[in-house]
Amino acid sequence: MSGPYVEDRRVVVLRELFAGAALITVCGLAATVLFVDPAGRAVTVAAGCTLSAAWSTNWLARAAVSALSVLIYVMFVARYAGMPTSWPYTPVIGLATMLGAGYRCLAQTGHGGAGQH
Repeated sequence: MSGPYVEDRRVVVLRELFAGAALITVCGLAATVLFVDPAGRAVTVAAGCTLSAAWSTNWLARAAVSALSVLIYVMFVARYAGMPTSWPYTPVIGLATMLGAGYRCLAQTGHGGAGQH
């Protein structure tokens, strides 16, 4: 066997999806325990989504984790708080995904470091 080991694209997507799902689940549980207001809970889930998007190298994994974040927030975190409607807070999660993906793109091109002129 010659050459470096190259991972299959499907393996990368699944690994990043499972890691992102675990992170979002932990953030959802933390949001439920720590915050009473729905905005604090949405920001906590969005922070996990930002971290996952910044760590992820595949756009498909980012999109899946973002959709999973919205589902976890709407179906579990907000419902546990007794909110009648939780959809107004979900754009925060989409924005957090875009911020994390933007950070990832800047870090890959070398324009995201501090002190670079």
